[in-house]
Amino acid sequence: MIVRLWHFNHSWCDPSDWLWLNARMFKPLPVFIGSRYTRARRRNQFISFISLLSLLGLGLGVAVLITVISVMNGFEAEIRQRTLAAVPHLLLEGDVGGRSTDLLERELAGDPDIHSISPYVGGKGMISVPGIVRGIKINGVNPQRELASGVLRGRFVAGSMEALSSGEFGIVIGAISANHLGLRLGDKLRLTLPKLSVTPMGIFPRVKRFTIVGIFEVGAQVDATDVFIHIDDAARLFQLAQSPQGYRLQLDNLFAAPKKKQELINRYQDQYRITDWSESQGGLFQAIQMEKRVMGFLLMIVVLVAVFNIISIVVMMVAEKRAAISVLRTMGMRAHSVVMIFITQGSLIGLLGVSAGVAIGVFLALNISQLAAMLESVTGRQLFDPTVYHIVYLPSLLRWSDVWVIAGSAFALSILATLYPAWQAAKVKAAEVLRYE
Repeated sequence: MIVRLWHFNHSWCDPSDWLWLNARMFKPLPVFIGSRYTRARRRNQFISFISLLSLLGLGLGVAVLITVISVMNGFEAEIRQRTLAAVPHLLLEGDVGGRSTDLLERELAGDPDIHSISPYVGGKGMISVPGIVRGIKINGVNPQRELASGVLRGRFVAGSMEALSSGEFGIVIGAISANHLGLRLGDKLRLTLPKLSVTPMGIFPRVKRFTIVGIFEVGAQVDATDVFIHIDDAARLFQLAQSPQGYRLQLDNLFAAPKKKQELINRYQDQYRITDWSESQGGLFQAIQMEKRVMGFLLMIVVLVAVFNIISIVVMMVAEKRAAISVLRTMGMRAHSVVMIFITQGSLIGLLGVSAGVAIGVFLALNISQLAAMLESVTGRQLFDPTVYHIVYLPSLLRWSDVWVIAGSAFALSILATLYPAWQAAKVKAAEVLRYE
């Protein structure tokens, strides 16, 4: 007599096939059964529909998460590149005149990690035209040394840094400041310092007229906050000696700035105040990192919805296969093997969804700029207003570490989703179920 064992894809297996199946498939029986449950046609079409929805939802969530994180990485890299085109990687401030200036410069120039050194004098001030005032940061620099460091190279829309000459009181301003004040190359503005001058007429703030000799545009907030004048003119305005206030240091590797900063602090034993670009511009990049975390958390909700669908699928499959589970238990299958059957089923759904999502997400992340350009050409509308965002394209930077973290997290969640229903399957009492079969 043929004893029916369990139901695979609407077909029953004979007891003699047990060893044949294991020998033929060369894999554990729970994995084999779980994979058959995944690809078998459902008697219950609702389960098939939910399976498809969960697979699509998981793939969509992973794809969107990879794409959005890559776009935000692209924005961060673009802003960093633009911002660091006008700010130093390291800033060394203090009484540099208390130590031989030439000796300090030779020590800094001899450091293999430092690309260039530029002395500076600076502070806070205001630039103004009749009726408009704007607060700015004043950078008194040596034009030749600053150009050698690569700062603002290729970033001028009018004039140049070379036009700064000692005693002529020329000024280089950002494009945002120039537009806000309605200024062009050759126009004059007033530079006001937060220092008082005592004259026979009374006490007045220190004011000097400057001529615009250059307008730069890096496409970042620096365009609105910084101006450059000659270091000699800055020393006269701030009534300082000839020694600079400090040095603007450019490194070969900007990401080594925090480490190099600590080395210089240890070398000079707190004689100078040393800051790096991550401190001076830290608020901007911290805001970007916070946005990435919040966006990632919100998009993970899409993945969690798909994961809850996987729970529903496995729960309904356990209810449908109670008789088959009971037969397997009577044949000697252990509880942990039953658990593995349904973990395998949920894991395969998760693996398929995550794999599809990774493939689509990587494709979109690598081609989002071209796709956005095609959309602009088809619709005839510009996605980004360059006067607001400073860019005319959608940047994207795919980092494989982000891909693995997203894919691994989604797959781990899909496995965790199967644990409870699989554990419930292992608790099915064979005698009670078979009594009514």
